[in-house]
Amino acid sequence: MAQSKGKQIASILVVDDHRLVRDVLSAGLEAALPGVRVDTAKDLAGALEHIERRSGTDVILLDYNLPDVHGTMAISRMRGAAREAKIIVLSAYVRKSMLAEIEMAGANGAVSKDIGMQELRGRILEVFEGGRHFAAPEPEE
Repeated sequence: MAQSKGKQIASILVVDDHRLVRDVLSAGLEAALPGVRVDTAKDLAGALEHIERRSGTDVILLDYNLPDVHGTMAISRMRGAAREAKIIVLSAYVRKSMLAEIEMAGANGAVSKDIGMQELRGRILEVFEGGRHFAAPEPEE
């Protein structure tokens, strides 16, 4: 289990509709956070089913665009199902205009899919410790 300031992360759920993203994040996180169980789901329905079956998910990495729900609705639904979990939104395009909505919907952070594994590890630990991290947005167009 990954320890950070006395707390331990036991379980992470990666929710993304792209299998390669799920597989790479799962393998990378297992290497970066030894002892942490990493589970995956391809959509919101699968994520909610996982939460119902397995209590105690500590961190949820949630894709902003899923096939069965989009954006803040996904965050709100996950927050309702996993009240104690830290939710970090993953998006290929983090825009300044969406950060306030993501936070209001109940996320603890948002990061771009353009970061490396060690940076993601740091963000996960930061948020797990109670911090909030909303990635620097790309310039508005």
